[in-house]
Amino acid sequence: MREGPIVHVLEDAGTLNYKPFWLASNDKLEESILEIFSFGRVKDVPEELRCEFTDRMWTKLRVLTILELFCRYRTISFAEVQVECELESAFEVEQLAMRVGKWVDFQIDQVNREIQVLRCYEGRDVYNGEKQLRLVRDVDTRLTLLEDLTAWKKRLENEI
Repeated sequence: MREGPIVHVLEDAGTLNYKPFWLASNDKLEESILEIFSFGRVKDVPEELRCEFTDRMWTKLRVLTILELFCRYRTISFAEVQVECELESAFEVEQLAMRVGKWVDFQIDQVNREIQVLRCYEGRDVYNGEKQLRLVRDVDTRLTLLEDLTAWKKRLENEI
């Protein structure tokens, strides 16, 4: 899997959504990797697939992981990003955060070692049951997003 047309798509810095490729795939290895890129995080990559990823694919999956974290939380600690993205230092966290700067507005608080998310302009693919997931377990679905939006609306109405 370390070469071929799909690898170029997986490594492309501008591509965020892989669901159409996952849905069209018939190759078991390719489908597994595309499932992770569509809906998963770094922690979802099983040990037997780790050797199939190029360095650029790992970087891209870390970008997708931090993007998901930024879209889910308004404040996130450096430590949590380090764990979720398998990074070794705060410097790596800051560098990775900069990679999503065109899709997310955020501020880095170096004193408290946190990132405050101001606004997300792009997000990950949403799973809607089109195919069975084989690797990724904790995934946003259309229904969970709708429930989150309904709860947010009710909270806003109660504050007014």
